[in-house]
Amino acid sequence: QGISLPSMEAQETLLRDVDKSAGVDPASVCYVEAHGTGTPAGDPIECAALGRVLGRGSKRRGPCRIGSVKSNLGHLEPASGAAGLAKALVCLAHRRVPANLHFENPNPAIPFADLGLKVANQDLDLPRRREPLRIGINSFGFGGTNAHLIVEEYRKQKQRQATDGAPRVPLFISARSERALGELGRAYRDLLQAPDAP
Repeated sequence: QGISLPSMEAQETLLRDVDKSAGVDPASVCYVEAHGTGTPAGDPIECAALGRVLGRGSKRRGPCRIGSVKSNLGHLEPASGAAGLAKALVCLAHRRVPANLHFENPNPAIPFADLGLKVANQDLDLPRRREPLRIGINSFGFGGTNAHLIVEEYRKQKQRQATDGAPRVPLFISARSERALGELGRAYRDLLQAPDAP
């Protein structure tokens, strides 16, 4: 379609592929940090894809809330995706989405209600629910690159008790290769199981 015109079909496919590979129900994504550049062609195409997958096309009750940090900061060119990710993480940490600025006149080419979307034009408290909160982030490159990321809130899990009553905690290790990782894991096991273990 040309370098400057995005593809709704490619964006929709990306959203479905990311949700499927992450094992995420699209209806569980409570907010989407959209690319949202305010362009006449880009925003209607992005919203159509979001609506087909995360809005009306999902099993959610009520609309999927959307917004874009660009209303606060401007475009930022290649750094715009990083700004969207930063905003999403802050939203999860505070369980709150700040109001999208400058949204007085909705784009008439975007049928928000029909798509099952609603711009977060007022501060939005994120719901408390059994499963972790999830936020989607869209970021698109001028050359045709489409990116979508899902971030999920961290919830501390209860420590499991060992049979001897001692708490079990995870040990995170990394190494340069699979073989080195195995060797390091065995070394920690031996250290922790030794009679004089710290």
